Amino acid sequence: MMHLPVRKTVLLAAILVLALVYVLQLSLGRPAGIREFVLETAPDTIEITGGQAGTVRLVLDGERWVLNDERYPADAAAVQSMVSAITTVRAPGRVSGNPERGDFGFDSPLTITAFASGKKLRTLHAGKVSANALQTYCRIDGSDDVYLVSGNLRNSFDRTVESLREKTVYALDSAGIERAVFNTPDGGTDWVLERSGNPPVWNFAGSTDIPDAEKTAAWIRSVASLRVQEYAPADTVLPDAPQGTLSLTAGGKTVTVTVHEKDEETGMYLCTSSELPYTFRVSSYTGDRLVRNRESFLK
Repeated sequence: MMHLPVRKTVLLAAILVLALVYVLQLSLGRPAGIREFVLETAPDTIEITGGQAGTVRLVLDGERWVLNDERYPADAAAVQSMVSAITTVRAPGRVSGNPERGDFGFDSPLTITAFASGKKLRTLHAGKVSANALQTYCRIDGSDDVYLVSGNLRNSFDRTVESLREKTVYALDSAGIERAVFNTPDGGTDWVLERSGNPPVWNFAGSTDIPDAEKTAAWIRSVASLRVQEYAPADTVLPDAPQGTLSLTAGGKTVTVTVHEKDEETGMYLCTSSELPYTFRVSSYTGDRLVRNRESFLK
């Protein structure tokens, strides 16, 4: 009977143990030592206090999230990131059982509370961010245990109201836009572009002027979607006469954007739209694209 040397036996046993640990880690889907705090119910309300915006309250209203008492539509991607972060908290390690003992930043914590149907699901007290900015000192559900959890919770949750508001005014498929109209400040029509024919081409309605195909197609792509640069204060007074109104029609739906004035200091344009009940500003580049004269399309 052949016997393995003791050193080889120990080595093989160690390899076997490491292999078993690796298999267990794969089956569990996370590295050894990481603890996960997972909610079984998805939140429909998130309340954030102690941040730069004071108190922020996000509520799921049907299929969209709204913000604070004003019920501003919220940025869906930003809120989904918050929901994911509070639903599954990954804690690579417990660092203390006394939040007062270390310099964890709990003297001015960011408090995040999740609710569902009025019932509190979870409370996180986020302290300081780690030196690598990838982890956050955190207390979970009132416990004195301090965990270093994955993610920069302050970066995700300590947001201004402005940064959490939805910035999309409209988003059209440029290939589906069939008509563009620019109305002058007095309500008259400066020009009308229509796409027709097979293959479809752009032409000025009621005019023999021929628009440049490449210029027109590039412009249509540039105005097919519109985003807010910043929202104007609710008490903003609009000037008596706008610079003009652009209307785009796609799939039987028409959206309009009225450009009111340009701020000479910032270069931004003050606008309103059929798609938003709020006054907003767009960048200088975007505003210049919205206000176009007929000559800019010609060859």
